[in-house]
Amino acid sequence: QYGAVATFFLDRPHRLSSSDVEWLLEIESRGHEIGFHGTHHGNAMMMVYFDGLSLDEYIAREIEPGVNQLRDMGLSISSFAYPYGHHSAAIDEALRHQFTVLRGVTPLAMWAVEPYGRSGFYKAASMDVHADGREHISMSAIRRAMRVARALDHAFILYGHDTPDVDRDMAVPLARLEAILSEAVALGLGFKTMSQLAEP
Repeated sequence: QYGAVATFFLDRPHRLSSSDVEWLLEIESRGHEIGFHGTHHGNAMMMVYFDGLSLDEYIAREIEPGVNQLRDMGLSISSFAYPYGHHSAAIDEALRHQFTVLRGVTPLAMWAVEPYGRSGFYKAASMDVHADGREHISMSAIRRAMRVARALDHAFILYGHDTPDVDRDMAVPLARLEAILSEAVALGLGFKTMSQLAEP
């Protein structure tokens, strides 16, 4: 309806059924992106700095198995979203050869306004809503950030989790998603996948 494209970050690919894979390939064929979100949704900071894994061990346990599974399914995986948004400069550097784009999170919408045309790390702001209706980030802040992105010719990057019928603290009601997409169209903003952000 809005001409939007999105990046769908997947974790736990071993749980996918054959029909799931067909659906994901169809999504990708429509111009959306399938990104990676961890083999087990492991917290990179916990695994490396608290559990004591080396960077190579972290990659061997949490990155390579799942990425290889998804690529073996025929999906083009070039972006990674850190589970919980937790990362460090050292972890980013270790993953640069694995992915074109790495994605973390930020608590402020304005900090998710990022320039196009560079590979590496990007921040995204939450469009999720708590089960009691409280917004992670207000719609007014999201609208302001969209206007700043337009003025700077930058990207404004948002992320969300479950669908509106899920009663949990990380979900995006359909009306909220439509309000964001409608505002973007009204402002003349286009839509890009995460990997497209890195294109010159």
